[in-house]
Amino acid sequence: MEYTTIASLNYLDKLDLYEEEKPFVCTIAPWSIPGAKRNNLSLTAYDTIVTDMRLHLDELSTDVHGFSVTKSASKISHANFGDDEYVREHYFSECVALLKSRFNAEKVHIFDHTVHQDPGKQLTGEEILRPAYDVHVDQTPASVRRRVESIFPEESAALLRGRVRILNLWRPLISPVRDHPIAVCDYRSTSSIDYVPTDLPSPYWIGELFLLNYNPNHQWYFLKDMELDEVLVLKCFDSAAEQEGSRIALCAPHTAFDWKDTPADATPRKSLEIRALVFSHS
Repeated sequence: MEYTTIASLNYLDKLDLYEEEKPFVCTIAPWSIPGAKRNNLSLTAYDTIVTDMRLHLDELSTDVHGFSVTKSASKISHANFGDDEYVREHYFSECVALLKSRFNAEKVHIFDHTVHQDPGKQLTGEEILRPAYDVHVDQTPASVRRRVESIFPEESAALLRGRVRILNLWRPLISPVRDHPIAVCDYRSTSSIDYVPTDLPSPYWIGELFLLNYNPNHQWYFLKDMELDEVLVLKCFDSAAEQEGSRIALCAPHTAFDWKDTPADATPRKSLEIRALVFSHS
């Protein structure tokens, strides 16, 4: 029987302010600047139905829904996932091999990874924080192209002529996941007007992400009791979706949420997420 729950998901409000001032989230401490703010966000929580996707795993596709789940047991000891250099040296190669095999990719470049620990606390290789508990997409198309040009200045023109995707691999480090699981939205249930470009300045990069306005048509899913060998693939961009007449999903909005059925003795969530540029011709 299909399991559903009600979750309170945070959406960006539709304010007149945003007609004059772009939404932003600043990860640079502005303490020395009088009147400076970390963000100008106004958010409202909406009670939303979230459905367990476990009965439909074989049907999910990043091309159609914007997300999927793949079985991939890591050979890396989970005790070492908190070691930044160890993750780069050993785990990245597993992720590159998985993405090349699964998505027929010719080139894969991992540009960021984050270890999520307790709610609201993160350790990250590049210390780039994101609003994990707001409905969001990590990248906008414009920020993806700037990133490609920055990382591959000599090759960027050729790479951008092919298919460019940003795919996140989200893996639990403690299972089953019963504390603050991640919810994902079926791209087909969204509208282009739901997506609001939002600046994300950090010490390392002037990023841009999408926050989303509330839309009652959004269809949300999560993987109940996610296990160590289950990897959630989240699409944050796909240039193939921009072609005229394309029915390919551009991305998958997502957020962590407070699951009302979390057991009182549940282990705090710990997970690892990598973000990769994936290049191919199809």
